[in-house]
Amino acid sequence: MKRKWIVIVTVGVIAGGSWWTYTTFSNPATEDIANRPINVEARDIVSSITGTGTVVPSNRVEIKPPIPGRVDRILVAEGDTVKKGKIIAWMSSTDRAALLDQARSKGDAEVKKWDAMLRPAPLIAPITGTVIYRPIEAGQTVAASDVLLVVADRLMIQVQIDETDIRKVKIGQPVSIELDAYSDRKFRGTVKHIGYEAKMINNVTVYLVDVIPTAFPSEMRSGMTAYVSFVAGAVRRTPSLPVEAIQSRGGRSFVWVPQGRGTPRSVPVEVGLSDGRYTQIISGVEVGTRVTVPIKNSSKKSGRSGGSRRQ
Repeated sequence: MKRKWIVIVTVGVIAGGSWWTYTTFSNPATEDIANRPINVEARDIVSSITGTGTVVPSNRVEIKPPIPGRVDRILVAEGDTVKKGKIIAWMSSTDRAALLDQARSKGDAEVKKWDAMLRPAPLIAPITGTVIYRPIEAGQTVAASDVLLVVADRLMIQVQIDETDIRKVKIGQPVSIELDAYSDRKFRGTVKHIGYEAKMINNVTVYLVDVIPTAFPSEMRSGMTAYVSFVAGAVRRTPSLPVEAIQSRGGRSFVWVPQGRGTPRSVPVEVGLSDGRYTQIISGVEVGTRVTVPIKNSSKKSGRSGGSRRQ
């Protein structure tokens, strides 16, 4: 008999604890939860994804000397625009440089003689673009493997996009660009190319997306860090609620709708786009419907202070 009463009491304790747990964590009307009323509003929702990228040349060409020797003259500087086929430097072969040095010891007439007989070799621009790097000065001796100049036809931004977001990126998609060095300005651009091969960066699988600025700002330099926002979708004047007003359980979304003085009831909703602050409501509730937002009631907590929070 004693054992029977022990079993009954144990079952009662377990059932009571389960009921308390369910009502406390699934019902917003408990004493530890406060309810903030809010109405479903019509809002414009713009959904976007962001990625960090680096400014790189779209076509970067390293110009090396056709022969080893000495650079006589360089006709361009960093930042200059050059056209394909134009002469950008003159250089002497190793033999020509040695002969001219020897001729100088014999006077100007001898120099003019050898200078006319052995002409310097021209260095031709292979593409039209901007000189972005010039490490060599006139008078330096160079090998055939040395880089004299680097020319880029235009600058673009190569952005790393997580594999979970790559389906939201499309060719020709408009983007907003913000340079880390000029965070007070924003530029527009479009998606030119989406990489086919994934890369593993910091244990995260990403794809490289090429973005071309619509207008090339003069401030942009190769190597700069850029933050790019891709517009994934937009809807106008759609029923919307703050993200914290939408609850989810078992893969389904719902909101709490008040019932006079009674306990709020849960209403299933279908959600759509979200901008991080507000979420589109496709069905379930309409504009003007009042819902309650469950929030923790801090007055029920202990007297310990959690300190200031960074906004």
